[in-house]
Amino acid sequence: MRAGEITKAAWKLLADEQITCLPVRPSQIARTHQIAIHLYETFAHSAQCSMDEVVQRYGPDGFTVRYPGAQYLIFYNHGNPQRARWTIMHELAHVFLGHIHQGEPVLCPNVRHRDFYDVQADNFTARVLCPNVVAHFCGVRSAQELRKLTDLSTQASENCWKDLCARRLENDFLTDPGEEAVYQNFRPFISAYCAGKTIEDASVELPPGVRSSYRL
Repeated sequence: MRAGEITKAAWKLLADEQITCLPVRPSQIARTHQIAIHLYETFAHSAQCSMDEVVQRYGPDGFTVRYPGAQYLIFYNHGNPQRARWTIMHELAHVFLGHIHQGEPVLCPNVRHRDFYDVQADNFTARVLCPNVVAHFCGVRSAQELRKLTDLSTQASENCWKDLCARRLENDFLTDPGEEAVYQNFRPFISAYCAGKTIEDASVELPPGVRSSYRL
């Protein structure tokens, strides 16, 4: 699946779930699709193994298994809330992008294949948790403001901020019906957010190497 297709899939999910405000809550999306979420401790207890064994086999953050009847279970290793939200959405991305086969965790023996899946899942996650059309029309002016708006980690906020700046240079917002649908759902939230902004929010922070050639 190409980057453009992943972006459109993320827009479709936001529209279909009728998400209207930030931060996006992956747990709510999981409940809608009847996908259970459990801690690593739960898996370790049921499998009668140690936490170290779970981490060693499935990685430090999370994994998803598909059982007969298309039932999915997400397991995640709890940490700070921002990291947990990203991990859960990342695992949901594997589900929605069709990466998981019955009876197998998404982590597969082929490292190259696994890394390819994870890149796709991270791209999908970023576009769901931080839809840049919403951040743009909210007038976000820094990675710090973006972090407050989306409740992402510092690193994820900085990465999404760079993507937003690049998108603003392209200035192609609302040219796709899928993104237009997301924008329309978020319009009341955007209006309320903009109405609450203060003069202290006026300064614009740019990532290194990016020039301010767009209008905010």
